[in-house]
Amino acid sequence: MSCPYKETWPQEKTTCRVASALAKVETTQDQCVVTPEACLFCDGLSNPRSPNHVTYSLAISHLHQRNRLNFDGEHAYLRQGLAGNIPKDGPGTRLHSLIGWLKTDGACDCEAHKQMMDLWGVQGCLERVDEIEKWLETEAKRRGINWLPMTYRPLIKYAIKLAGHGKNETV
Repeated sequence: MSCPYKETWPQEKTTCRVASALAKVETTQDQCVVTPEACLFCDGLSNPRSPNHVTYSLAISHLHQRNRLNFDGEHAYLRQGLAGNIPKDGPGTRLHSLIGWLKTDGACDCEAHKQMMDLWGVQGCLERVDEIEKWLETEAKRRGINWLPMTYRPLIKYAIKLAGHGKNETV
């Protein structure tokens, strides 16, 4: 089984980029460790190699082991994702539909970020525009796409506005 999200490090540590993205791990030294059994189970799911109950569980376990899990605050989206309660038309889905190059490569963290944005909703995304812009910058650079500062911020805000249109959320 070959998974583009699985990375092997020195000391025989294997990590999962999907779970790490869900846990919002920022450094390569702190990536979510994964076992061969978890990879095998994930690969057998109907939505393998993506945010699913295995990768959400890995993210939750990783944060819990480091005493950083906050289900009542910044990590509430993990509980919703684990339960499969992911909105189908949130800000992440809207942004994904606006930026064509996000759909072209299955080896990125885009699906995890899309689900996080959908779970955060309009208000949560408005509070994290800088973070979302940083995700896009990282992914653009990984793909060799020229990154101009402030290029995508208007698109991010527009996607959030589209997701809030007709709902009781303020944009």
